[in-house]
Amino acid sequence: METPAALTLADFADFQGARFSMQLEGGGLELVLEKVEPLRLSARPGSSFRLVFRGPREPLYPQGTYLLESSELAVEIFLVPIAQEDAGTVYEAIFN
Repeated sequence: METPAALTLADFADFQGARFSMQLEGGGLELVLEKVEPLRLSARPGSSFRLVFRGPREPLYPQGTYLLESSELAVEIFLVPIAQEDAGTVYEAIFN
């Protein structure tokens, strides 16, 4: 499993549109990685970037560190719910 500090935009670029399982006590919640976006230049090795995931509208999970797994990648990242829309809840992860 990769550590957040070692992750780069390139690690996620091929996963846009992929399904991830957010591991929770008692099961998992499916999220789709909708956006992988570079952010302004920074001193962070690998540069800064943003990930946007969409999950079901309910339940809404609070910000926190969650284990996300796809068929090829497993990573613990800090997610923040940023919108609750008809199409689902939007979660964001910022790497800067």
